[in-house]
Amino acid sequence: MIICDKLSKSYGTLNVLNSFSYTFEDHGFYLLFGESGSGKTTLLNVLSGMIPYEGGTITVGDQTFEGRVDPNCFADGIDYITQDPFFIDFLSVEENMKVSRDNNESIEEALTRFGLLGQLKLPTTVLSGGERERLALARSFLTEKKVLFLDEPTASLDEENKRSVFGLIKELSRTCLVICSSHDAVAKEYADIIIPFEKTLGNGQGSGKNSSGRMSMLAGRDTNAVGRKIGKAGKKPAPPTYRLTNTRDAKTLPCFLKKWFSSNRRGKKNDLLLGIFLFLTMMLCLLADTPEAKMDSHIEYVYKINTIIVETTSDDAEYFASLEGKYGITDVVLDYSGGVPTPMPGMQGGEDGYQEPIEINVDYELVLETLSFDADSFRLSERIEVGTWFQEKNDIILSSEMANALAPRDWASLLGTTIPIKVYGKGTVDFRIVGVLGKMNDFERQYLSSANTAMSAGDSYNAANYKKLFYINSLFTDDYFYDENFYRGEGQRTYQIYFDSYKSLKKYEAIHDKAYGRLFVGKITNGIGDLFQMMFYILLPMAFLIMFLAVLFYGNLIGTELAYNSRFISAFNYAGYDIRDIVRCFTRLNTLRLFAICGISAGITIAVTAVVNLINSKVIFIGFQPFTYNPILIAVFVVVLCICAVVSVHIFLRRTKARSWYENIIASRDLL
Repeated sequence: MIICDKLSKSYGTLNVLNSFSYTFEDHGFYLLFGESGSGKTTLLNVLSGMIPYEGGTITVGDQTFEGRVDPNCFADGIDYITQDPFFIDFLSVEENMKVSRDNNESIEEALTRFGLLGQLKLPTTVLSGGERERLALARSFLTEKKVLFLDEPTASLDEENKRSVFGLIKELSRTCLVICSSHDAVAKEYADIIIPFEKTLGNGQGSGKNSSGRMSMLAGRDTNAVGRKIGKAGKKPAPPTYRLTNTRDAKTLPCFLKKWFSSNRRGKKNDLLLGIFLFLTMMLCLLADTPEAKMDSHIEYVYKINTIIVETTSDDAEYFASLEGKYGITDVVLDYSGGVPTPMPGMQGGEDGYQEPIEINVDYELVLETLSFDADSFRLSERIEVGTWFQEKNDIILSSEMANALAPRDWASLLGTTIPIKVYGKGTVDFRIVGVLGKMNDFERQYLSSANTAMSAGDSYNAANYKKLFYINSLFTDDYFYDENFYRGEGQRTYQIYFDSYKSLKKYEAIHDKAYGRLFVGKITNGIGDLFQMMFYILLPMAFLIMFLAVLFYGNLIGTELAYNSRFISAFNYAGYDIRDIVRCFTRLNTLRLFAICGISAGITIAVTAVVNLINSKVIFIGFQPFTYNPILIAVFVVVLCICAVVSVHIFLRRTKARSWYENIIASRDLL
């Protein structure tokens, strides 16, 4: 029961309600009848606690209020159906019902009763005006509200739909209190009690049951005023929450809000656009690595170098013999360049800087290019064009340049033939040809150069210089490992140390203290270090700037989307969810959505860059590996991206006005 005693409501000098007194029983269809602007909606808003009033009292059950009704005083909740019912457009009819109450049997019963079971799976956007009004009534029936306020429920319906809706309202009024405002004469045929409202002019003074006048939007701004509850409790009511149904648990929100991101109600092109921008920025980030990391990656993945050349001037044979199997070392190769007790041919310093050559007369080869006997250690072993890798210690492999000089069109004919060569300590040895390495590209020639061979890369390469280039193997030079006379001048020896990976190589280089080692990178890298440095200082800042702008722009777009589609937030608020919980949940889901876009973009970036690197290693359209993967730089990029994403989304969502459902009504009307 609701009792109004001398109720007054004014806007400035305009009296909308003047000493309105009436008693509404627990059941029945009460019709507030009158033309627009006569105060009908004002009375509904006052009774429901949406707006305050100046004079009189309102008693709901055993609680009496002055100034404003507390909506929470209605034990079973109230429902307020406006001219345009609140539905969530990206959800189906069934899902809209589940927002209010998740019970399949009750939902089917409600929809069947109001003739909407056939529309169960349809989106609410395709429903007609009459169907939307019936769905709103079905939702009230589903939530079992005992008080129902209706504001012009048939304003935009035809005659047939009006009668259908009023018939259903009549049916609902048998078990609950229905207070309906309308200026439609058809409503009179269904109402139990008709309360006439007349539009008055001037100061709105009236007599009898009610008095009315025009109410402006601006006058309704004091919706946060708190009334005073008198009577039994004698306490002030809490500020109204504007939720007319029972409070819903925020835990159920994500399952409904997630559908927004896949619905046609939002701009999916924004996600695609952001993904493209992030893809480009990640590409730039991988392209603009630090010069040191870029060079390491260049050596590791382009040249595929796994060898370090160590030159020593002391007798460290025992040390180098013990290295295999440690530090990721797969083979230690002694270069054939020694056996000379006096200095090698070279330039010796004299007085005043004068240098003169020292000649050495020997009857054997001083230097033979030596490769690892182990095919797995030598990265180019699969480049054997004809024949096989080394099988025995006296086997040799020809370069393609030498094979072309000996048998231009028939390399296979060279297999099995021998070449007699005088070597230190053994006299003449017949070396057997077992294979021919194919023609090398610059990257592969660079690898050969790193293995301390005579091969040059880049502009220094000239095929004519290598017509006598062949390779012996480390099994042959192992015979000299402990030979005390197998040294170059000043006791020098050269070792090739092969590693299972470039990382193992770098680790050994950083910690070994027995010998001095250096990498042979060759002339092909001339200028590349400067190029890497320029890329780092230009492309990396550009990548971070574009990323920042892209995420900022995306956050702005999301804020704009929400501003134009805030009605669905109001619909959740109408269903009983706290508006703060809705915005928090939406923000969290949107942030996760942003992270998902970042993850997808990162996956595509890694796939594309890996393919480009692979193609480049085969075709060599760029003289270095374009994209490198520096874990530290990538981690910094991801952290900055996440921070920018979270901050931008929060900033623009907080700037968006998240209106309650009633504020949306106020904003969309000129009159109440």
